[in-house]
Order: sequence, then C-alpha cells, then structure tokens
Amino acid sequence: MRALLPSLFAALDTTRLADLSGTTGYGAWDADGTAPYPSWRAALLDVANDRPTDRIHGWRERLEASPVGAGPFEEAYRHLLALAARIPEERHLIHSDLLHYNVLVQGDRITGVLDWGCGLYGDFLYDLAWLCFWQPWYPAWKGIDFQAEAARHYASIGLDVPRFEERLRCCQIHIGLAGQAYQAYAGEWKDLQATAQRTLDVAE
Repeated sequence: MRALLPSLFAALDTTRLADLSGTTGYGAWDADGTAPYPSWRAALLDVANDRPTDRIHGWRERLEASPVGAGPFEEAYRHLLALAARIPEERHLIHSDLLHYNVLVQGDRITGVLDWGCGLYGDFLYDLAWLCFWQPWYPAWKGIDFQAEAARHYASIGLDVPRFEERLRCCQIHIGLAGQAYQAYAGEWKDLQATAQRTLDVAE
C-alpha cells in the first residue's frame, strides 16, 4: 500500500477532475448521471432517514433493538450536523467503495477501478475518508497515515483544500453512520459495535 500511494493519489486526482457537465445533483447518481439531492450537505444528512424504498429499509428499527442501540448513532449524527453546516459545497466524482476487491493493481501501479455502483457526486475527500475510516480493519496499514500523506500530496501539486480536516472528518462520520445502518439491517452485531465506536472516536 505504501508503494502504491503515488498511483493511488494520481487516480484520485483523475477522479476529482472528471467532467461532470451534463450531470446534476449530489449523492448517488443513476444511469442518466442524475443524483437526487440539491446539496452535498443534504446528501450527507439524509443518512439518518430509513426510507421504505431503500434497499436496507428497516435498519433503524433493527438498530434500536440491537445490543448497541441507537444512542451512538444519534450522538455521532449530532457531530455530523454541526460539521455539515460549515463545509463547502464541493461537487466531484466519488467512487465510494475502494475496498472489497474493487481496485486492480500491478506492481506499484493501479490498473483499474471496478464497480461504480456506490458512486456519488460530492466532496472528493470522501474516497480518502473511506480509507481513513476503515483503516483499523486492515492491520497491515497501521503504519500509514493516509490523512498526512494526502496533505503532503496536495501541497506538492499546489492544491489548496479549505477546511481539509473538518471535511475529512465529516465524510468519515457519514461513512460510519452508513456502515452502522447496513450492519444493523444485516444483523452484523459485532461489526456494528466496532463501527459505532469507531464513528464516535472519529467524531469526537
């Protein structure tokens, strides 16, 4: 992973610079390139809604009845509310699932990125946040500070990223909350407990 970082950041830069003209909205996009939310903030805050049309409908009831309960979710969501009010409205292409065998690598070079079914429009830091949030699940990455490495990369290419830490934390909280919703729906109680604690650790 450390050897791959230059290629990883180059790939994320390419994604950040993707032409989104002809597309609209924020959040998950459909086959026509249309996403449903009017702002990135609205897309983030909708994570607390359990809609009947969602693939994981019923997650909130299961979360409330779980051994973990809804308390950690609600506490982390309050932090998301506060942060989301201060972040800029960035709109870039996001993969939103760089784990789960979706990245092909040869040597120290990324050769392909698969499965855009979780793709979003929003803050490009979301893909970096994905790696930061789930890092504890990958012990081999323990010695890599993705946030610091990314900050150095952005400085090296002259990219100013306003409110970098706040935006990254906001994205990580959202990732943690969405993870809890799925794990509650799937009945993955051990993972739910770990994700709830990780979300609070990031939020606080």
